[in-house]
Amino acid sequence: MPTRKILITALTALVCTAAAPSALAEMCEDCEPGGGTGGGSGTTYATPDTTIESAPQAPVQSRRPSISYKSSLASVRYQCRLAGAAADGWANVGVSGCGTTAAAGTTTAWSSATDLADGTHHFQVRACKDHTATVTKCDDTPAKASFTIDTVAPTATFTGLDPDEHINTPTTVFLWDAENPFSPTVRCAIDPTGADIEAQLAPCNKETTVGGDGFAQGEHRIYLKVRDSAGNWSSTASLRFVWDTVGPVVGNISSVANTKRPTVRYSVADARGTVESTTCTLKGQGIDRAEPCSSTAWTSGADLADGLYSLTVTAEDELGNGGNSITEHFVVDTVAPALGAIAWDATARTLAWTAGEDAEGTTCAIDSGVAAACTSPFDASGLAARDHVLRVTVRDHAGNETTATKAFTIPAPAKPPVSGADTKSGATVSATSGAAAAQPNGSATASTPTAASGPRTAAAPKKAAAKKKICFKTKKVRGKKKRVKVPCAKRTAKKRTAKKRG
Repeated sequence: MPTRKILITALTALVCTAAAPSALAEMCEDCEPGGGTGGGSGTTYATPDTTIESAPQAPVQSRRPSISYKSSLASVRYQCRLAGAAADGWANVGVSGCGTTAAAGTTTAWSSATDLADGTHHFQVRACKDHTATVTKCDDTPAKASFTIDTVAPTATFTGLDPDEHINTPTTVFLWDAENPFSPTVRCAIDPTGADIEAQLAPCNKETTVGGDGFAQGEHRIYLKVRDSAGNWSSTASLRFVWDTVGPVVGNISSVANTKRPTVRYSVADARGTVESTTCTLKGQGIDRAEPCSSTAWTSGADLADGLYSLTVTAEDELGNGGNSITEHFVVDTVAPALGAIAWDATARTLAWTAGEDAEGTTCAIDSGVAAACTSPFDASGLAARDHVLRVTVRDHAGNETTATKAFTIPAPAKPPVSGADTKSGATVSATSGAAAAQPNGSATASTPTAASGPRTAAAPKKAAAKKKICFKTKKVRGKKKRVKVPCAKRTAKKRTAKKRG
């Protein structure tokens, strides 16, 4: 039995001695506890203890990060690997440059020889001590370190406030990097001026309140830029919001009330927001009710009794801000004003009428002419001599109208009187003697001889008469007799005597 034991020991020593140092680590995978090979009966060899001195604690931008470590023993060599590599041994699996150390406690550093991908990586390292050519002890509890590579810029985002949101109470905005909640740096600016926004960004809290005192009504912008723990800066983001504590403005109100269902028109506008609701309140004649209405007009949904009313219009925006109110007073009046008959005065050539007290405007039109403002009496003296029609229209405040017409005649002017001499007696005859005389109003009167005056005789010519006498004689012209005028002065006394006797 002693001989067999010596033989086995010698065989083992022979195999370990023959093994190359580079292959020793793989051979030690199945060696005795402590990761070493036996060196002989009663010999004890120390096992190195490996510790990580420094490793990235936060994400890093470098794709070749550095990790330092040390051993409790001197003159050791290191084996290292990254998790995910094939678990078929430790000899520089997946990495390179694990290094060696001469003195105990001396720090050795490792960095990846190739670029690593973004993400989390797990690093392991152990020290191995070659005590003799046949004895190697390796740390059976490797040191471990995990690190994260991050080369992607973060995204600056806002929460608590939507883009273009309208607010009327102070609101907290959370300034975060949505992809990396551990962002250590936040820079922001509210309503910066000028073109260089970046230069105006300053450190700020991750929770910032906007709105309230000091904020003008209207549009505002907040700019944000964040840096993640790896040192990557985001691009600058902006958020527009509107501070609005003023409600809509109601104006331009007017009414039309000559109907049982009157209409009131108005305008509602909000300079910064949206008109959410409009309310119309009607009062008068026992009515007092509020009802939703449009933002442009209200029309009564039921017939209203004649009388005085008021309509008050108010509005709110989407935030509940109430604006001003405006009231329109109106009278429902469906009765047209009174208008009396039109009277024609032929002598004065005027037309007159009477209208009710509620009439506020009067227009007149002659025949088919255009109506124009007028008053009573209407002067028709300038009209042509013929038949005419006057149309008078009166209107009240509510727009109710009453129209009346009158037909009348403008007579032709009278012809001037004509006097002449009787061709037989030579006497002068007045055109008005025994004939109708034209009167100014178009009528005529007749001149009739009376008993006192006796039978009508031709009046003898008067030398003092200013009018020139006209005489006639019979003359044969082209074989026909014709009466022609001749100057009375050329007739001789002899001829007048002969004429008288004849």
